[in-house]
Amino acid sequence: MSKSMQEFQEQIRLYDAVYYFPKESKGWQMRHALGHLNKSLAVIATYLDDVDHGREPSRDDMVDKAIPDLLQYALRLSNMFEVDLEQQFAKRQDAIEESKKNAKN
Repeated sequence: MSKSMQEFQEQIRLYDAVYYFPKESKGWQMRHALGHLNKSLAVIATYLDDVDHGREPSRDDMVDKAIPDLLQYALRLSNMFEVDLEQQFAKRQDAIEESKKNAKN
C-alpha cells in the first residue's frame, strides 16, 4: 500500500520532531537541509557530467538516492513553513499551466 503525499509529510514531521535537530533554530535546520539538497544536486551533476563526457551514467544513485532525497527535503521544508506540500504543488502546477495557456494567446 502506498502512502499519500500528506502521509509522507506527516511521517517526516514526526521523525523530525525527534531526530532532526529539534533544539536547533529553523534557520539552522534549513541550512542543514540545504547541505543535503546540495549533495543530491551533486549526484545529478555527476550523472550529467558522465553524459556530457560520453560515459554511461549510473542510474542507481539518481533513482535510489537523489530523486527520493529531493522529495524528502521538499517535505521537510514544507513542514518548517507549516504548509501542505501537496496543496502548494497543485497550486504551483496550476499556475504554470495557466501561464503556458496565456503565453500561447
